[in-house]
Amino acid sequence: MSWASRRRAVYLLGAIIAFAVVVGLPTFFFFYEPPTCTDGEQNGLEDGVDCGGNCPIICSFSAADPLTHWSRLFEIVPSVYTTIALVENPNATVGAGDIPYTCKLRGADNVLVYEKKGFVSLPPKTTVPIFETGLQTGSRIPTRSEFTLGTPVWVRQEPTTHDVSVREQKLENETSRPTLTATLKNDTTSDIGEFAAVAILYDVQGNALHASRTIIDGLAGLSETRIVFTWPQPLPGTVAKIDIIPVF
Repeated sequence: MSWASRRRAVYLLGAIIAFAVVVGLPTFFFFYEPPTCTDGEQNGLEDGVDCGGNCPIICSFSAADPLTHWSRLFEIVPSVYTTIALVENPNATVGAGDIPYTCKLRGADNVLVYEKKGFVSLPPKTTVPIFETGLQTGSRIPTRSEFTLGTPVWVRQEPTTHDVSVREQKLENETSRPTLTATLKNDTTSDIGEFAAVAILYDVQGNALHASRTIIDGLAGLSETRIVFTWPQPLPGTVAKIDIIPVF
């Protein structure tokens, strides 16, 4: 290649580079969309599609699944039932809100008798009772209950700061119309808004005999309140242990 040809090539390359800088880069940045946590792609610092890295949502493979320890079905009065499941979030630093669940009551031969849907929140490192009551089945008789949880959307959370202690539990009238009373105390200086408390009665083998729930309007800092749980029929066994679980 002659000196003149090389010079023309250099000029042409310079012109191409100048065009790329003047036209190409603005065009690129005009159409370029930076990675986000909602673009449906794994990009940026993400560990999965729109999760992990600098995204608020934790990838499902980075968190342990919820554990359903057991579910039980109790008759309140003929044809009306309560059911409860005890679900644990084993993760210490992640939680999930509004996890969908389906509760099914089944009868003989696994026939579906009743179905109800709801939502449950699982703060970090907590065991939460999912409680459904007033389930009317008419002439159909359920024999067991089952709970199915949807897929949690895990996010980083601090463990709950609510610190409510349970004292002075007293169960009376077990063989007629049982009544359980207790005192709840807010051990912190912060006020707590409306929350629930679920009582679970166990026999000596650790099997749940019955459960009940009450709603507390709120609890001021360092204050206490008396709560009452009742059952309209005798308990089906002797109570050896009582758990009262605040649910926020």
